[in-house]
Amino acid sequence: MNPSELSLSELQSAFSRSLCQTDSSINQYIVGDHFSADDRMQVYRNNFVISLSEVLAACYPITLQLVGEECFQSMAKHHIIHHPPQSGNVADYGEGFTHSVSELDNITSAVPYLVDVMTLESAIDALNQCPLSSINDDIEPLVNMSLVPETQHSELVFHVKPNHRLMQSEFAIASLIEAIHNEQLDDFNINQTESVLVIKQGLASPNIHVIDETSFQLLVALSHQQPLKFIDPALLTALPSIFALDVVAGFTLHNEHTARNMT
Repeated sequence: MNPSELSLSELQSAFSRSLCQTDSSINQYIVGDHFSADDRMQVYRNNFVISLSEVLAACYPITLQLVGEECFQSMAKHHIIHHPPQSGNVADYGEGFTHSVSELDNITSAVPYLVDVMTLESAIDALNQCPLSSINDDIEPLVNMSLVPETQHSELVFHVKPNHRLMQSEFAIASLIEAIHNEQLDDFNINQTESVLVIKQGLASPNIHVIDETSFQLLVALSHQQPLKFIDPALLTALPSIFALDVVAGFTLHNEHTARNMT
């Protein structure tokens, strides 16, 4: 087929397929001189993989340190070939990398905690990418809790700040990241379960907190905007710890009539 008989979108699609696959149908539309059409395409393929690998390395620096350059490049190439970007904006391209690596049994069996580390790194990157969310005007600041009569405390609904992520792991993934940053890996024990809170405050980098199981379960309940009367009282013992983390934006009252009377 003559190139002039193809639409621009068809030509672009053929070029994109050739970047990620061994599809050489685009070669018939490439004018060669000293280099063959396939040689020319190989240059584009190499640059395509290298550029996207650099994007992934920026999103997963700890993963890169854990597995080394050669292994990381192999993982990245697998992801790029099987899950190429769907748009010209590659800012969020790292989102699916963890799932791609989870399919590589030879790597996950050798480094069983790797996928969890990548999940944590993905959460950090996602929080860095997302815009700061504003606090709903209907939410009362915590200092106004003194205005709520004790008889109505069971109606309190605490609202967790939106820019956060929660995760649990069978491995000490958050402590591992801290140990790598501080270069304190001697005698480090990865085989410890951890509950992790990642929260972004303002323009600063996200903070990573290792929290206990009670705090984790309470944050899950609060994230679903459950009033205190529906939450296991044993979990409420963690409220002071949650407040200390500055993860609660404020409160409302489950009983809207009561909320109106407060004003």
